[in-house]
Amino acid sequence: YYLYLSHLLNAFDGHEAARHDAELVKEYCEWSVGILPRPSKNPERLKNFYNIASRSSIQHRRYRRDLMMLLDLSMIIDKDDLALELVDEILDSEKIASNKDSLYRVVCHLRKIGSDSLVTISDSSKEAMGFRVLKQVLKLFGKMTASAFRVCRRSIVVADELYTLFQKWKIQSGSNGDDSRMYLLIDFIINESSAPENVLRALVHWSSSNDCGDLLIPRLKSLLRRGVHYAALKGELSGTLLRLKHARTTFTELVLKPSDGKESKSAGGIWDRMATGDLSIDK
Repeated sequence: YYLYLSHLLNAFDGHEAARHDAELVKEYCEWSVGILPRPSKNPERLKNFYNIASRSSIQHRRYRRDLMMLLDLSMIIDKDDLALELVDEILDSEKIASNKDSLYRVVCHLRKIGSDSLVTISDSSKEAMGFRVLKQVLKLFGKMTASAFRVCRRSIVVADELYTLFQKWKIQSGSNGDDSRMYLLIDFIINESSAPENVLRALVHWSSSNDCGDLLIPRLKSLLRRGVHYAALKGELSGTLLRLKHARTTFTELVLKPSDGKESKSAGGIWDRMATGDLSIDK
């Protein structure tokens, strides 16, 4: 039967209608990964699954691909790299990235891959591979928060996800929460994060629930500096705006608390309106 399906859904010699039949493609994928008819592993069949699931395959465009189904199968057979590739594609799809249930499944899969990567990192001989996978997970967390789709952005709180990773790593590594083993993960996440504010929130939460000493302070300072730098690059931080904000605060204090100590009421003059931010200037 599998041989029949292989001929029927062949990317070049098969039937196009069959390749666009969602149920047939799903069944073919399930046989290819070894779920049907019974659990098994066959490298040649697995290659057929990759030809459909992976965007790196020149054949994938010839099939009607259910990305969530392909993601679930990738997780079942523990192919994290393929699963992460599919998540990246899913987040580019308006239809799926706007679906709350699909996004919940995506987040659950990312959490599992992230947790598994910590187990890999704890093995010194596989540490580099574990960090490589975790880096991809962090990148996809960031992609979700920067999504053009509101539902996607609201489906995850990265600071909470990072805090959970810290907790799991503490248990996995046998750390006391403030030692070199703990900072192996913390430093990696600090260096790889493109949103320092999320790491900062996670670390503040971490320090409140763990007995952290002076080792954490320079990391927090570094995050604050990076946060300011990124804000400046995005145009969210302007020296001129900061000076105006400071000036408005100063003017407010001068207007409300003059030197004689008596409260004064606003006369509606130019300085009063500037102090409250109500001054408009025609260009």
